[in-house]
Amino acid sequence: MAFNGPDGPTVLPVNYRLHDGAIVFRTAHGGPMDQDLCTGLEGVEIKIGFQVDRADEAQREGWSALIQGPAATAGWVV
Repeated sequence: MAFNGPDGPTVLPVNYRLHDGAIVFRTAHGGPMDQDLCTGLEGVEIKIGFQVDRADEAQREGWSALIQGPAATAGWVV
């Protein structure tokens, strides 16, 4: 995923899942990414970019998905 952090453009790998049409991933509570993605202001969200690539070497084909949207805290832990 990619976002504009306090020190400039930031791109980080994340483990993710799909849940009810949303991409979800965990960050450490209070950690650097948690702080970078939370504005602390209601209704003000950070926009992120997310890319997934899949390659099937045997079939010699693959695909990419590029998504852009707001980041929000889920308020629950899986």
